[in-house]
Amino acid sequence: EAKESFEKALALNPQSPETWNNLGTLDESVGDSEKALECYQKAIQYHPQFSVAWNNRGALLQGQGKLDESLTCFQHILQFNPSYAKAYYNIGRIFHIKGEHSVALEYYQKALELQPNYPDAYFNLATLHLIQGEFEKGFSYYEWRWQQALLPPREFKQPLWDGSTLMDDILLLYAEQGFGDTLQFIRYIPLVQKKVKNVVIECQAALVPLFKLQPHLKDIIYARGDDLPHFDFRLPLLSLPLILKTFSVVDIPSHTPYLIAP
Repeated sequence: EAKESFEKALALNPQSPETWNNLGTLDESVGDSEKALECYQKAIQYHPQFSVAWNNRGALLQGQGKLDESLTCFQHILQFNPSYAKAYYNIGRIFHIKGEHSVALEYYQKALELQPNYPDAYFNLATLHLIQGEFEKGFSYYEWRWQQALLPPREFKQPLWDGSTLMDDILLLYAEQGFGDTLQFIRYIPLVQKKVKNVVIECQAALVPLFKLQPHLKDIIYARGDDLPHFDFRLPLLSLPLILKTFSVVDIPSHTPYLIAP
């Protein structure tokens, strides 16, 4: 229905750059990348300084792995719109992908100067610092993940745990992203148990059988979707490094194997 409406709009005004751009985002959302690129090109044809269309075209090319073509789009935006934060962010992403971390860092920081509350820029800045072993900055910026549209926070009335010792209160730790993240960060549970007497863990259902094989986990594991017991505080698993301040390699729990399986 949306596509039909855009096409009617183009029949009335075939040179509308906004409509061509909207049609492009629609085609991209249903996986028709080539039509989307054609639409973005049409938008640019009728409005050569249309930053959004140039950015959409560049982002799509970047997703296709055409980094040099993508970079050209973003650099072109800055020639006529040097305060467009998304262009700096996307250029940073390209250099990030290429492994040119110092250049990527400069572009992310420029994006944040122009748009201080830019969750995606903070998130990518976090991963950049983590790659370079700068864990304190990396895990601090990583908290911006909750401001991203693709990762809304869980709704709980209980407050976040601040890392303090809990004797009687119950702490819920919960998986938040993919299996790999849960498998990696479950290593922190023994460290948590030194500070918190009562811990319960919610994880993906497929990981429950594995975790129930672990002596220190077997009685405190719940599958996502199960009725959870009462708890007083909560924290997502990937916030543990920040809360527990494991900012150097020697601080990160490294007892291996930290998981066992037949």
